[in-house]
Amino acid sequence: MPEFQLSLLDPYGTIVESNPSMETPGLNHVILTISNTERSRAFYGDLLGFPITVLEGDPDKSFFFTCGGVQFFFFPSRQPLPNDRFSEFRIGLDHLSFTAPSHEFLQEMADKLIAAGVDTKGVEQFVHTGNWYVAFRDPDNIQLEYWLPYLASLFAIRSSRRPSGVPQCPAE
Repeated sequence: MPEFQLSLLDPYGTIVESNPSMETPGLNHVILTISNTERSRAFYGDLLGFPITVLEGDPDKSFFFTCGGVQFFFFPSRQPLPNDRFSEFRIGLDHLSFTAPSHEFLQEMADKLIAAGVDTKGVEQFVHTGNWYVAFRDPDNIQLEYWLPYLASLFAIRSSRRPSGVPQCPAE
């Protein structure tokens, strides 16, 4: 009997292909290779506000943080290339996207990044889905973004028509 695939919508309105042979409850960790541990620790911890844990006993002071149940590890390159920078145009990673809790958070993050001199276009809308996001790059040029989930985007758009004084997001 041939295997089948079932198309479903996730909570963000994205089509998800279900394959019965894939059995995993989710993503466990991501390892990013960086050029300067101290600079990256300041960017991800001090600027973005992730709770950094330095790996004890590691002479490079490598670190990690956990977000959405996924651990993000940062290690310096063991074979660095001169002037190497990340490029999403090579095979491999394109970008990392973190979930934004609200449209207001996106605006606050965009303002914080701009004030810190980080290149960003601020809050933008992805034309294909209507999602709102803020895109920017870390010190090694890895593209990052905060992405407002589809349903939250719809709620934020609808709530912009609400009278003043009415909360725009359930979390507020």
